[in-house]
Amino acid sequence: MNRDTRKSILVIAYALEPNRGSEHEVGLRWSVMIAKATEQLGYNVYVVTRAKKRKAIESIKGELPSNLHFIYFDFPQKLLFWKKGSLTVLLYYNLWQIGAFLKLKFGKEKVDPDIIHHVTFVNDYLPAYFAFFSRRAKFVWGPMASNNLLPCVLSPSIMICVKDRLKFFSKFFVRILNPLFWAAIRRADVLIVPTPGVKNRLKKIFKLENKFIILPQSSGLYLPEVAENKIIPKNRFVVLFAGQFIYLKSPHLVVDSFEHFIRKYEVKRAELIFIGDGPLRKFVEKRVVERNISDYVSFIERLPRNEFMEWLRSASVFLFPTVEEVGMVIFEAMLLEVPVITLKCAGLASFITSWENGITVECSEYQKMVNNITDILWTLYSNPQLRVKIGKSGKEMVKKNFSDKIVLDRLREIYEEK
Repeated sequence: MNRDTRKSILVIAYALEPNRGSEHEVGLRWSVMIAKATEQLGYNVYVVTRAKKRKAIESIKGELPSNLHFIYFDFPQKLLFWKKGSLTVLLYYNLWQIGAFLKLKFGKEKVDPDIIHHVTFVNDYLPAYFAFFSRRAKFVWGPMASNNLLPCVLSPSIMICVKDRLKFFSKFFVRILNPLFWAAIRRADVLIVPTPGVKNRLKKIFKLENKFIILPQSSGLYLPEVAENKIIPKNRFVVLFAGQFIYLKSPHLVVDSFEHFIRKYEVKRAELIFIGDGPLRKFVEKRVVERNISDYVSFIERLPRNEFMEWLRSASVFLFPTVEEVGMVIFEAMLLEVPVITLKCAGLASFITSWENGITVECSEYQKMVNNITDILWTLYSNPQLRVKIGKSGKEMVKKNFSDKIVLDRLREIYEEK
């Protein structure tokens, strides 16, 4: 490849696709942040990602920093007939890393980076083969994270609870039994994690002290201009849930809490909106019908990012009772001055001071959580001024601690530290 003589950063980003949200967009968000952080330092940023994503990336090329470049790799499609289901995706992710490694090490697009940043998949249990790509290059790994255990009270069956625990502990054993993971984590110069919970878990396993940087990604880079002018719904109370329909995000708890709220307090002008899709979508729709609240509830498919942000900023409350370690939509809602309700066992809840810049609910017995959320909804419904106050405080907290400038400055420090 023809390149100039500037310093370079190689970013590994398997999961990179604009306007998909969740882990699909993580690679793009971090690639843009890395490019913006290092443009004035004289770096070119080369991102290796899947060839399958080329068309989507090319469609937004004009919106991206000028020092951001893409290298595409995939195995031929005819060789991927076996790639079906989550387990085969993880296998392909490992094979993809090896193929991309060989292409960039020995192929026509051979690179010799000063820094390698592995951002793929936001996991903390699969190895990063590019740790061994260059002895001279600084190696940064992150964001690293994986989900917490699903509290059994949020599981509708014992089998689902058992499966979640098997999945959780299988990741634990994959970490400690895989010598490549151990070698990569020892090789890393910096490990980026989004919350103190992830740091403590990995530090306990690997006895590492000084490599960790807590750095939730900045959502502000991807918020449209609407953030400055919050829409306050008139004569209606809009409760919004947005995300994949999985047990970790507890959409069934949202249904039960909302139903209890409108029944207990005889609320008429309230609306519950679900945005997203996933394996529990039918289950949640059926629950809405069984609770006889269909007239109050709307389901919207996955939306383009700008449209989703319009829906989010017009919500009265963002109800997101997730137990995930990472859920950046929480910060996005806060930046849009929408009061957030989440569970205290969620990773990002550690950044929330309840009733000041958001509201956290103790992870306890199921009906107690329903009752607590019900009363919180009533308090916010009855007090629009409190909603405004919490919304503004939430926005200030995120801007103060996780603004674009803070995140970009921290990335520059990471790259420039000797």
